[in-house]
Amino acid sequence: MIRPPNDKAERAGGAKRAPRARTAAGGPTHFQPSERLRRPTAPALGTLAPRRPHWLQNRLRGPFVRSERVGQYLEARRGPDMNLIWLAVAAGVGLLVGLAVGSAMVARLASRQLGAVSQQFDKEVRGRAGDRNRLLQMFRRELANWLVRCDPDRYARVLSEARSAEAQIAEASSDDQRRQLAEITDRFKQYDDFDLAARWDWVTLGDGLSHLGLDEVADHYLTIVRFQALSRSLDPDWRDVIWQFPDLTDEQRSERCARYLQRLNDSRLKKRAMETMRYFRFYQAGGSAAGGMHMELENEAFSVRPVRHFAETRWGIHFKDTEEFAIYSHFYDDQRDRHYEHWFRAASDFTETSALGLIDDIPE
Repeated sequence: MIRPPNDKAERAGGAKRAPRARTAAGGPTHFQPSERLRRPTAPALGTLAPRRPHWLQNRLRGPFVRSERVGQYLEARRGPDMNLIWLAVAAGVGLLVGLAVGSAMVARLASRQLGAVSQQFDKEVRGRAGDRNRLLQMFRRELANWLVRCDPDRYARVLSEARSAEAQIAEASSDDQRRQLAEITDRFKQYDDFDLAARWDWVTLGDGLSHLGLDEVADHYLTIVRFQALSRSLDPDWRDVIWQFPDLTDEQRSERCARYLQRLNDSRLKKRAMETMRYFRFYQAGGSAAGGMHMELENEAFSVRPVRHFAETRWGIHFKDTEEFAIYSHFYDDQRDRHYEHWFRAASDFTETSALGLIDDIPE
């Protein structure tokens, strides 16, 4: 084996490079590797590794070349890169997650919008139910005012019947409630039909209801009360309607009504007593002109007689149609420059019970 020259060592020793061995044809020997195929190899233990012949080098490189081609073929047959596949999978998952999140957000937003619309619709429906209730309350108020004006005691009885009717409807079954409501709606097709005192704007309530009897007015009042109670029990929109004076119980309303009706009766009694005493003074004046003072007066409507008192001058008045008793008293101060008058509701023996007030807008 021919060792390649050590050019560095030869330059240092001054030796010249030996000529290459050649064949008779002038070419290199068959075992001498060509200059083109000669490549440096890694030194082993401080020496240079011998170079392989070109035929051995080609045989050694053959399998590697074939393996590279096979790898390229397999790479081409293997398909796309797995990184691209994972990237596509990640993109798909992200798209699905985005669609899910977006759908959830859209559903939540739609739910909020639908809830707002539903609340607005329910509010409008309850508002319409409240308007109908206020309309019926106005009809009831007109009828109640007429009953109170004509006969306060009669209205007190009607109000008690209305409370009993509401309690019975609340305890009745749904079928019974629907039956009662159907009976009322068959008679009254529209809400305007409940207006019993239908009249022009300039016609007073008294003239609008004067052609009706108190029994008819009371029955119509109770019909409106029953219709409101049935609507409140059967229609959910009526259950949230704010009724008049919602902070008061039925007992408190009844107590207030009783006190007010008592004021009305006292005012009516006081007005009648004042008119009676005015008539009695004229009667006394006529007697004085005839030569004597009349101390008592009695007719088919009332009677007047004196009542004893230690400091005041009193007269007892008895109204026979209502069986009511009143006392009129008056006195002067010590200088007799001031005159004082008082009116009392009294028992049948004319004992003082309570002072009489006066409400101006009360008919006789």
